[in-house]
Amino acid sequence: MKNIGDKSELDENELTQQVDKQFEKQRALSYLLEAWENAINDGVESDMIATAAIFAAVSDMVNQYGEDPVAKMTESLAQRIRTGEFTLNKTIQ
Repeated sequence: MKNIGDKSELDENELTQQVDKQFEKQRALSYLLEAWENAINDGVESDMIATAAIFAAVSDMVNQYGEDPVAKMTESLAQRIRTGEFTLNKTIQ
C-alpha cells in the first residue's frame, strides 16, 4: 500500500482529477453546443446567441468569484483572441 507521501500516487490522483475536469468541460460544452444548435434551428441569429452566451458566462463568473477577479481574468482576452486561441478555422499559409 502506498502512503500519502508517495509521489506516484499523487501524480495518479492529479491525473485523475485533470481527466475528470476535462470530461466535465467536454460535457458542459456538449450541452452548450446542443442549446446553440437548437436556437439556430429556431431562427435565432448566431451573433445574438454568442452575445447572450458571453453575458451569461461573465455574469455567472462575477456572481461566483466577484467583479475584480473576473475583470483581471478577462484583461488577457484581447491578446488571446489576437493570437488565435479562439479561432477554430485557422488558415495556414
